[in-house]
Amino acid sequence: MGSIFFYNKKQGLFFQWHGQQDSTPRPSVIEASPQGAPPAPQEGAAENKAASTATASQAESGSSYRREIEEDGERDKRFSSESVEDVTAKLEAPEIEFFDRLPEFVVNSFTDLLQRDLRGYFIVPEEEETRWFAVFKDRLQELGATEVSKHSQWLAELARCDTGGITVQTPELGERRYRLENSISFNEFGSRLFIQFFQEGRFSWEESVTHRMENVRLINKFKPSSCLTAKNERDIARVAEANACELAFLRKCLEYGLVEEPERPLEEISGPLLLEFLRSHVFPRKMVAQALADALGVEFVDAEDVEYREEVVRMVEREWSLKAQAVPWTIVKGTLQVAMMDPTDKESLQFIEEKTQAPAKAFCAAGQDIVSLINKVYGHLGDRPMECPLVY
Repeated sequence: MGSIFFYNKKQGLFFQWHGQQDSTPRPSVIEASPQGAPPAPQEGAAENKAASTATASQAESGSSYRREIEEDGERDKRFSSESVEDVTAKLEAPEIEFFDRLPEFVVNSFTDLLQRDLRGYFIVPEEEETRWFAVFKDRLQELGATEVSKHSQWLAELARCDTGGITVQTPELGERRYRLENSISFNEFGSRLFIQFFQEGRFSWEESVTHRMENVRLINKFKPSSCLTAKNERDIARVAEANACELAFLRKCLEYGLVEEPERPLEEISGPLLLEFLRSHVFPRKMVAQALADALGVEFVDAEDVEYREEVVRMVEREWSLKAQAVPWTIVKGTLQVAMMDPTDKESLQFIEEKTQAPAKAFCAAGQDIVSLINKVYGHLGDRPMECPLVY
């Protein structure tokens, strides 16, 4: 499945379309490093090409967009702090209540993060949780997680903060005012919200456009829609350990160029260390699924890009398929072809055979791609309504 890029004329941005509160902080940092920046994922080639094309197009037509905005009078007062270069200019965005809309662990860390030049917050829904990240110039820092069932509620509350202003007072920085901007992108589990902070009087209009585009590139680099979720990481580590193929899996990751040779011998990376290894890198999910398939000795399938038969997918209930991360997509010579995150899960495969009264063959697929296939047939997020998209 390819990507669609939306251009926001007012913000000078391209947005990419792919399709009980836990207050325990998780101080995980994703930052640039030889090990933390693997080559572009196989499934991202189309997105990278589209991004390059879109960026070139924006560069060629940026001035005409700006003239059009000015002529239409749409350089409106909402963005006044970026359109002036006078650092004494006052922010015209209305003061809003922002911090009472955030989880406690985010509020408690705000002052410390701000002193380290915090650019904003990135809020990402996944299968089992919503993850909260702080965005800096060169990295993302994971702050903690909340219940994914509450994601729409958080989204609705924080959407009201768009283009509002906040005043912050700290002993180190003194008093500062910031205007907030929201942007929305999507993954298989819902809307990803990025809240950016713009300090009063700090940016010219052109600088603000550059700043926004830097932020979007940053989050797409360190937390792209194509990378593993927290559940993916746990599941892969569990399957590799249960089948005693951790070493074979790691060797395949090296062979495919997903990582560089770690300082610790590969033979020592197992159990909890394998999970930590997965969490410390930005892995493209399809390539990791291919590596796992090879380590397990089964065939890999790109479940997001198969030619599926809707009546076959619907032979098993949606909720069961999502929970088991297993879905049949077609029949070949009387045998069901089943995409599974864990192709060694004999119990799930047996359930499908009993349910459909047909023999089944397991293929290894990325968990998110299985979700994507299910959503193609049953609709995004099933019968639940999608959050109102805020892209322009």
